[in-house]
Formats: sequence, structure tokens, C-alpha cells
Amino acid sequence: MKNTVGGKDGAVDIRKKQEAAGVITVFFALLSGVFLALLFLLIESVRVQGGRTQCANIVDMGNMSVFGEYEKKMLEDYEIFGVDASCGSGDFNMERLNGKLQHYMRYNLSAPEYSIPSITFDPWNLQLMGSKVSGYALLTDDDCENFYQQAVAYMHETAVTQLAGKLADYYQRSKKMEEDQQVFEIEKNSAEKEIEELKEREEQKRDELESNRESEAARNGETQAQPLPEEERTPSDEKKKNPLKALWKLQRKSILKAVCPDREISSGRVGPFSLYSKRLWHKKGSLKAARPYGGLAGHLLFREYLLGTFPNFLTKDGEKKEGELAYQIEYILCGKNTDKANLTGTAKKLLLLREGCNYACAAADAQLSGQAQALAFSLIGWTGIPELTAILKHAVLIGWSYGESMMDLRILFNGGRVPAVKTKETWSVSLEKLPQIAEILSQGSRGQEEGMNYRDHLRILLNLQFVTTQKRRGVDMMEMNIRSCPSLSNFQADYMVVSMNDDVTWKIHPVFSKVTSAFTGRKDAGSPDLTVKGGYEYLAGGK
Repeated sequence: MKNTVGGKDGAVDIRKKQEAAGVITVFFALLSGVFLALLFLLIESVRVQGGRTQCANIVDMGNMSVFGEYEKKMLEDYEIFGVDASCGSGDFNMERLNGKLQHYMRYNLSAPEYSIPSITFDPWNLQLMGSKVSGYALLTDDDCENFYQQAVAYMHETAVTQLAGKLADYYQRSKKMEEDQQVFEIEKNSAEKEIEELKEREEQKRDELESNRESEAARNGETQAQPLPEEERTPSDEKKKNPLKALWKLQRKSILKAVCPDREISSGRVGPFSLYSKRLWHKKGSLKAARPYGGLAGHLLFREYLLGTFPNFLTKDGEKKEGELAYQIEYILCGKNTDKANLTGTAKKLLLLREGCNYACAAADAQLSGQAQALAFSLIGWTGIPELTAILKHAVLIGWSYGESMMDLRILFNGGRVPAVKTKETWSVSLEKLPQIAEILSQGSRGQEEGMNYRDHLRILLNLQFVTTQKRRGVDMMEMNIRSCPSLSNFQADYMVVSMNDDVTWKIHPVFSKVTSAFTGRKDAGSPDLTVKGGYEYLAGGK
């Protein structure tokens, strides 16, 4: 038998086995390197995707932090969200908000609570390269539409269910009162022309009667004609029993002195260019915020928001705002720079509104109309011209409605109630007492137990006004009141940002791909810069 142990052939076999084992080892080493490179490449890909998500999260948190600095007084007093782009300086600059955004993102980038526990290095290896604001929306954009949207959103969240039906009833009543007011204005203009005609024809008739009496006296050989009877000799508008003279005298008097003689009128005044709507220039945004509300329902809720937020003439002193103007609902209705002018304008609007309602009642009621007819006949019937009696009856009804409406205002401004639609039972001023209307007004009246009060009538007037005007003037009053706070003297409503879009650039530096670069011998340039689009918007109720 041939022995190969320790021989030449045995040595060769052992060497071959060792070479084969070495080849396999190198192969597996190379294969392991490839697998490791692939594994680290996969880990790097996962890390980069995680880094992208982390960038988006940091951008979202940064935007939320910026908009978390909303103006607290505006929210507490008016339930309106907005962040000041001037940061209280009075100098509008969106770069201030951009700087705050970068500050919060850098803080969140390095905050330990957002890193992975038990890891001594930053697995994301992110670097904030920069950011810019790509668009923003302001509270006052598009005639204060964003202010309107937030106000209506607040009312939707807080108003009781029954309020919608109640406001709809008030709206229908408003339209009916507006129709009566329009009819009354037409009748009043017609009556003014007819009164002039009445005076001319009455004078002609008087001259004719006087001429006939002189002719009759001449034929009878009398040297002087008999004087005319008193009711024919004295012009009808100067007789004591004719109430028109007293009413014309009352119309020349200050309406506030007539309807609230015992109340002190505020002397509040605001500068002509200090309010938002009075300024010549306004800041404007480049975005359109969400607008889910509108239409009749939205308008009614917005007007109710105004009534519940801003004070009026009868608001108690402890509940009034700190702004220069005390009668703020009256300002929204009239837009004047003084409380007295706004209250006067509101009183005139209410007077016209009540005149329309009262005239409709008097003209439709047979008893009231009959009294006016009887008075007109007693004053002008001597002419024998039925048309003149009809003209004077029309004028008496107009004047009677005016006197009744002035009494209504006296009651309303004293905190009482008057019926929306009058009847002869609820009629306050009799035709006999109409010539003493000034004295009656000075005595005052408590009004009816049921009916509409002053605030209800303000709601009617708001329903008859354009909502666009109300948006601007509501912002005026909010801005004025907030600026009365010493620390917020630079507050401007058109500096309040309600929505912002931004572009944030990030750099995700390589970590695990460096291992792959070591195997491949190629330098890893890392991922390209990442741009994350972020933003925030105050939605309904600030959510």
C-alpha cells in the first residue's frame, strides 16, 4: 500500500484544500461587504425618509408655535384669532414672523424630547438652511371677510338652537317694516306736495269768498262787507285745534332733546383717520382663507354677534367698552365720529321705521282714519271742495303717525317696549292731545309690557343695512377698543395675520451611507436640499 502521509502528494492535497478554503473566505468576505453596503444603503434610505417626516413635523410645530402667539385681548373680548405681524411695534413686517418660525424650528430641531432615546448621536442629522413666507391672509382682507367668518363661526358654536328661528322671524319682521317705511316715504313726499297745493287752493277759495261778499255788499248798497266767519278767515294751519302747527314746531326741535330730555348724552369723539375704515391705506394679504359661512343665515348670526359684542345707548356703564365712542352699535349703523351724531342718526332711522308702521296701522284702522277724516272736514270743509278735505286727512294721518312715532322713541330710549304692529288699543297719542305732543313727550311713558325694546329695534335696523358696511365698522370698533389698552396702542386690525404659507429648506446630511461609500470608494454627496411646504390657518372657532 502507498503511504501518502507526510509525503509529497499529501502536502499538495493539503495545500489545495487550504487554497480552496482561502478562496471561499475571500468570496464570503466580499459578499458580506456587498450585503453590508446594501444593508447600510437601505438603512440610510429609511433614515432619509424618517428625516423628511421629521422635517415636516418640525415645520408644522414651528407654524403652530408662531400662531400660538395670537393676540389674547382680541380673543378674550371678541373671540377672534389673529397674530400681529408687527409684534406690537406698529411696523408691519412678515419677516418678523418668519424669524419666529425659524426660532421655533431650531428649538424643536435640537429639543431632546424629540430625539431617539439611548442613542448618543443625532440619527437624523438635519440642518435648517432657511425659510421664507410664500403667502399670508389678513383679518381685514376682502372688506373684512375673515373677521366675518370667525365671528359667524363663533356664533355657530355657541348660539342656541332656537336662536335661528327667532332671528328668521326678526328678519321677516324687518322686511315688513321696511316695506311699510317705503310706502310711508312715498305718502309723505306726496303729502308735502299736496299741502302746498292745499294752501294755494284754500287761499284762492278764501279770496273768492271775500270777493263774492264784497260784490254782494255792493249790490245791496252796503259800504262794507260783513267779516268772514272765524273758521273761514283764519288759515287752517294756524287754528288751535289743528295739530299740524305743533308737529311742525316739534320737527324743528332737536330729536334727542325731544325723545331723551332726561338723559346725559355722551360726548365721545374719535379722530377722523384713527379707525380702520377711515384710513386711506390698508395692508392686504395674498391668500384667501377658508370661507365656509355666508348667505342669509350667516348674516343674521353676524348681526347678532355685533349686538352681543358691542355696547349701545342703553348698555349699562359697567358693561361698556373702553374705547372713545360709547354708542358703538349706533356707530355701526351711522358711521359718524361722535356719539351724539351716531345717536341722532339712529334716532332718525328709528323714527322713520316707526312712522311707517304707525301710518300703516292708522290708514288701515277705520276708527283712526275716521277721526282724521272728521278733523280734516272740520278744518277745511267750509271750502266745499272734497278733494281738499281728502288732502288734509292725508296730512293729518301723516302728522299723527309722526307724533305717535315720537312717543314710541321716547318709550324706547327710556328702556320701555312698544308693539311692532300697533292697533287702536295700543295707540298712545289721541288726536285731541296731538297739539300738546311736546308736553306729552316731556312727561315720558313706560310703554307696553310686551313688544319690542330698543335693542330689538337696533336688530331691525341692522337687518336693513348692508353687511359689508357692518364688517368694516365692526372692525373699527374692535380696533378702537383694543387700542385703548396702553400696552396695545399700536394695534391695527389690518396687521392681524390669520393664515400663512411658508417654504422651508432642509439639508439631510449622510450617516449610514458613509459605510457604503467606504466599500465603493466613492464620496457620498448626501441627499439634495429638501423643501418642505408648511403653513397654518385659523379655521372655525380657531381650530
